[in-house]
Amino acid sequence: MDVNKQYIWWLKALSGADEVQARRFAGAIALEIGWGGITKVEKLTGMSHSTIRKGIDELKTSEKLQPPERLRAPGGGEKR
Repeated sequence: MDVNKQYIWWLKALSGADEVQARRFAGAIALEIGWGGITKVEKLTGMSHSTIRKGIDELKTSEKLQPPERLRAPGGGEKR
């Protein structure tokens, strides 16, 4: 079975998400896969290991997840 076909719905959901949502969703996918999940999600999405790890860490906190005030830190992103 083609790996991308198995996860096609996850990849479609990630394509419409903003950076924070995508990071958290990728972390949830990695947790669901279990051992080797981060590596598999890296290959599927092209996200970095540290981004997926940050998503996992956010999901594992005991506090409720809030939408961020900003998607990027001040000064981040493309310059005008």
